[in-house]
Amino acid sequence: MNSSQVSFTIDTIPPYFTNLVNQSFYTNQSLNYDINAQDDGVGFGSFAINWTTTFSIIPATGVLTNISGLAGGNYYINVSINDTVGNMNSS
Repeated sequence: MNSSQVSFTIDTIPPYFTNLVNQSFYTNQSLNYDINAQDDGVGFGSFAINWTTTFSIIPATGVLTNISGLAGGNYYINVSINDTVGNMNSS
């Protein structure tokens, strides 16, 4: 009699940020912030943001930059991360 065995893991744990902190800089300076995240399951997927007209993020690396000039003030950007099976987290 022939038989085979298969084992698998169901990943339900979302990725998490490892260094997400507020950034401050002077007028006429550019934002260049490397956000880091980790996934303890099958593997990290990518980064995304909600404000793409003023800011840009490299999906694979998490480097956040401004793509247009910034006036003095506070900016609130939602950064989302996901793993390779679709578990998500944001802050």
